[in-house]
Parts: sequence; C-alpha cells; structure tokens
Amino acid sequence: MSNLLGAAGWQKFKDAMWDAHETFHQKTITWRKLKSRQHRYGEDDTANSYTDYSLKVQCNYNLLRTWPISFRTETGDLDRQSVQLLINKRYLSEQGYLNSNGLFAYNPAEDLFVIDGLVHIPVGDSPGSQAYEDDILFTIIVKRDEGTTGNIR
Repeated sequence: MSNLLGAAGWQKFKDAMWDAHETFHQKTITWRKLKSRQHRYGEDDTANSYTDYSLKVQCNYNLLRTWPISFRTETGDLDRQSVQLLINKRYLSEQGYLNSNGLFAYNPAEDLFVIDGLVHIPVGDSPGSQAYEDDILFTIIVKRDEGTTGNIR
C-alpha cells in the first residue's frame, strides 16, 4: 500500500471519481451484442441478430488519430475517425456487464457500437485509471464501420 495514500484515501478517491463519472459519463450509446451463431447445418446465414443495450459513456473524439483521417476512394471519402469510449467499471458491474475476470463482457470480433446513429467497430480496449488495487475505467477505441450504415433497425 502507498505510504502517501492509505486505504481510506483510495476509497475517497474512488468515490469522488464515481461521483464525477455519474456527472460526466452521460453520452448514451448503443452496444449491439451479437446473439446469432453459425447455422446449425453449416449453411450461410448473413442475417446476424443483435441484442441492443444502452450504455452511458464519455466519448473522446479523435483522441488517437490515424493520419489522414479521411481516405479517398473511387466511390467517395471514408471517415477513419476513432472514438475513445470511457466506461466506469462500477457502472458496468451494476449493469451485469463484467465477466468473471472483471472485464467488460463484450466480443470485440462481433459486437458493434452505435454512436449518434453511426455504426462503429472496436479496435482495441484496456482497463484504465488505476486506483490502488483496481481499475476505475474501461477504455474501448472504436472506429467507424465502413461496411455498414447508421440504420440499426
């Protein structure tokens, strides 16, 4: 344990961070969790089925830039902007969205996130903002999915 800040001090810090996150993490996005799997007879089934969950997050736009952000093609420009999603770990726990390892229970290969009607795919994640023995935040970097539209219905 730190000599500078004892267990009670760390708890005060975590409580203060929780209060701040209840104030600032108010951007509502949609987490689209894939629920369909491979067809039982091995046939192609392109109609994936998702369960939608609302998440309160803080979005940092273009925090980690990939230059150039826009990419020109024959059919138009692609927006390769990235968004950092900061999600409070206590919030995820209260919603039942943590796995047995204490990490966000999403599938980075199959799940999607919808921000302001635009579909995004995850490209990386990590725990963040460590407070003594545990992490306070979970961070996901997402980028615009170039193969889908914002129509989520």
